[in-house]
Formats: sequence, structure tokens, C-alpha cells
Amino acid sequence: MNSIQITTKAANPPTAWLAVASVMGGNAAAASHGNFEVLPAVFCLIFAIFGLFAFNLTHRYYDNKHNYGENNDDKLGTTDELGNPIGYVLLEGIKVTSIIALTAGIAILALAGWWTLGIAAVMAAIVFICNKKFHPFSRNPLYFLITFLVFGPIGVIGTELVQSERYSDTLFNWWDVEPALFMSVIMGCMAANCHILFSLRHIGNDKKNSKKTFATLFGKKGVIALTVFNTVAYITAGVMAPIKVNTDTWVYYMPIPAISLLISIYVIIRMMKGEYKGTLWWSIFNMVFYAVSAFIMLMLIGFPHYTGDTLVWFGH
Repeated sequence: MNSIQITTKAANPPTAWLAVASVMGGNAAAASHGNFEVLPAVFCLIFAIFGLFAFNLTHRYYDNKHNYGENNDDKLGTTDELGNPIGYVLLEGIKVTSIIALTAGIAILALAGWWTLGIAAVMAAIVFICNKKFHPFSRNPLYFLITFLVFGPIGVIGTELVQSERYSDTLFNWWDVEPALFMSVIMGCMAANCHILFSLRHIGNDKKNSKKTFATLFGKKGVIALTVFNTVAYITAGVMAPIKVNTDTWVYYMPIPAISLLISIYVIIRMMKGEYKGTLWWSIFNMVFYAVSAFIMLMLIGFPHYTGDTLVWFGH
């Protein structure tokens, strides 16, 4: 393979859909109070996607450095077509994607303020603990918790605050954060389901490479049990979010968690049958569907609330 093919494959482009869903979840939370803005949302999306690509390439770089075996499983080879070592190719890919993510991050910093550096510091710490050791957290059975954290609370709440804090006198207040908290649980649990399903799909290679994942430790039954738990958690959050805000208008929101639940049941049934490849795409689609549908719904009507006896729609 040439250097572009190696870099593209190592960046794992399909995972970008999780970043898209996470940012769209944050956009939906911002839209619920009429705070959605296109420019901050675009910068958050660019940062999330290319930051994720840089993370994936870093993971592959240290896989090559410590010979974990994942690069061999994906047939990345040892050199590109010009004879450059794969480590060099991956490092150049890290530089390019990091520069793009950093540029978007600087734009977010200019728009939102210095507090965004805190999120950047947390993300840098996650990259370090997941890769920069001989036994990184990326080879730990609880690695799916990082996926929950990144695509849930960090991605969703961060995206929401970048937009909502421009209309608020304080950065953190319950009024702005509450819808993002619900959405972060939803996106985090759905991303975790994608993660453990991916590990179940690659359980054979992971065992061969002595990689400890949730799937290799608890097997198919354990993955299905955790998927069911996460599904119940995110559906509960999806149902409770509109009811918590206003009990008289919750019916407008119910089609989204209802359809998502049906897709999740279909995914679980396929998992029980041992059908993993196509099932992973269904799981990813479910996450993107929920985020985009919630965003469209909240852009149209927003979260309603009562001011005295008057119903106010924040989407307008």
C-alpha cells in the first residue's frame, strides 16, 4: 500500500460517525434552548473528526512500536511503496490530522474562551493513558468507558457549552447543562455499545494478540448483557429528558427513542445469532439517527416550558 492508503486505513474513517453523532447530540442540546450556531458547530465537528483520526493513528503508531499485532491483522505492512517505514508514515499522518484538529481547536478557543483548554487537557490525558505505555488502557477490558466518556459527556456537553455559554452570564449552570447531560448519557451508552460490539467482532484476533477487551474477558454473553444494560440506560434517558422538562408535550419526542429501541432490539437479536459485521453498522446508524433526529426535532420546536400559564418554545 502507498502512504495515503496506509494512513487512511489506520485512521479508521468509519469511527468518524461516532464523532459526528456526538457533536450532533451537543448541537441538539444547544438547539433545545435556541442556542445553536452553525460556525461553532462546524469547528467542533472538524475538531472531533480529525482529533479522532489523530487518536486512531497514534494508537496504530504505538501498536507498531510495541508490536501488539493489530497492524499485522489489518495487513498494513511494514513499509509504504517508497520503502518508508510504517512508523514514519503513521507519524506523518498524526502530524497532519493533529494540525487540522489543532486549527479547529484554536478557532473554538477564540469563540468560546479559555475554559476549552480544560477539555483539551483532558483529551490529551486520555490519549496518553490509552497509548503511551507498554500496557496502555486501550488494551484494558474497561476501555469502553473511555469511549463512553469521549463521545458522551466530553463531546456532547463540550459542544453544547461552546454554543450556549455565549448567551449566558455563567459558564456552568443547570439550565444550559441539563439537556446536554441527558444527551451525553444517550450518546455515551450508544457509543459504548458500538465499542463492545466491535471488540466482539474481533475477539479472535484480540485473543491471538493477548489483547484484553471486555469481549475476551466476558465473552458473547457478557457483551450482550452490557449492551442490554446500556440500551435500557439510554432509552430511559431519552424518555425522561422531555418528560423532565415538560410533562404535557413529551409525546412529540417519543418517536425518536421508540424507533431507536426497535433498532437496538434488532441489533441484540443479530448479536445473539452471531452476526457481527453488519450489526456493527446498524449500531453506528442507530447512534447517528438518534443524534440527527433529536437535532432536527429540537431545531423545529425546542424544549418547551411554562412561564406562568404561557407555553414557550425555545426553538423559536
